[in-house]
Amino acid sequence: MSGRQGEMMKGLTCKQIARLLEVEINSEETVLGFEADSRKIAPGWMFFALRGETVDGHQFLQEVESKKAACAVVSQEFQGSFTSLPLIRVPNVLEAMQRLARMALIEKRRTLVGVTGSVGKTTTKEFISVILEGAFSVAKTPGNANSQIGLPLSILNASLQEEVFVAEMGMSRHGEIQNLVEIAPPDIAVITKVALSHAEYFPEGIEGIAQAKSEILSHPNTRDAIIHVQARQFEVIRSRGNACKTYYGLSGDPTQEALFDIARNCILQRERQSPPFFLPFTATHLCENFLAAALVAEKLGMDWQQIARQAEKLSVYPRRFELIEKQGVTYINDAYNASPESMKAALHNLPKPKSGGKTVVVLGEMRELGSFSEKAHREVGWEAAKVADLMLCVGKECRFMAEEFSKASLPVFHFMEFLDLQQACSLHIAPSDVVLIKASNSWKLWRILDV
Repeated sequence: MSGRQGEMMKGLTCKQIARLLEVEINSEETVLGFEADSRKIAPGWMFFALRGETVDGHQFLQEVESKKAACAVVSQEFQGSFTSLPLIRVPNVLEAMQRLARMALIEKRRTLVGVTGSVGKTTTKEFISVILEGAFSVAKTPGNANSQIGLPLSILNASLQEEVFVAEMGMSRHGEIQNLVEIAPPDIAVITKVALSHAEYFPEGIEGIAQAKSEILSHPNTRDAIIHVQARQFEVIRSRGNACKTYYGLSGDPTQEALFDIARNCILQRERQSPPFFLPFTATHLCENFLAAALVAEKLGMDWQQIARQAEKLSVYPRRFELIEKQGVTYINDAYNASPESMKAALHNLPKPKSGGKTVVVLGEMRELGSFSEKAHREVGWEAAKVADLMLCVGKECRFMAEEFSKASLPVFHFMEFLDLQQACSLHIAPSDVVLIKASNSWKLWRILDV
């Protein structure tokens, strides 16, 4: 990288970045940021014209030029040209983006923590970042930027001067985490629970998903792995890679270390702790997310006192089991996404309603489950009947959920359209109720709270 390996890409000129991609252009304009969404382009930024299934970034180059972008990376097959927008022509735009991100991390002098799993990735990543800030300077991937596009863009836009970089790594198919690991090899890998997410792409079922998640353990530089006890059941996760594996969770019989024992006991018996220990939540899945973060911190040399102080600064990430009081109703907004595992965790961690109130579950279908969809929705309906008094649900696949719920002689209303669901909520939800809102992200069920 011509003597600049391991340094941030921002601040290089278009010409310098083009040379890294083995392309020659003459622009000396400094690149101030990187983006693949033309709507977010700012003056001086580099644009990656990615081709997706429905949208081709090359169609937006004129818009990018009008916003005074510094330059654009385009396919070498693109025939157009622009007066004031230099073009860096490459065989594959996505691979070029990922190659630049990989170069930015070469010879890194920071610790990289990679987080994957089927549920709780973003919350765990956020908790790790907050805990580590008690002893280190920390950077992280923003929001849920965990994809083949989101992760490299996060790296390119980071300062890379921090001591620790926490990266969320997501996937929907085999090989995608492997590719992210090659871009950003983790020193410490975290695997949360493995569940039937994106199952339509894994006809072999949860074993195939576990295989794909285990790819985070494949790099020889990964020295430690923090793994949920539920994921321990998969032989491929237990055996893959050379990392020292530590298992965490509030149940089971994991390999235990001193800090794990302290943290687990503090959560399960917090009223007996001296000095007192506080977490700003009680839901078991959030407590387990904290356990993962605490173990990462321990691996990096933080002591329990440092971890406990930072733990009090934790907060629930928006739309992830977020408690909202509105007009006398307690809403649990967990509407960011849904899988069978996360649905069950949410159902069994609901607070009790106030006197005279009822527990209402407002649920949408879980998508991308393929041949496992009917069974998964029936299981959620059955679990919901254990804790809820009323179900309102939306989406074709929710008919199975509704059928199981109704077998308990409980009232259920099934809709195909969001507006019908929203209207039913206004009719059936009353003050003192506890209401869980959860579905696959595409349903945007949090809109129920907008009225």
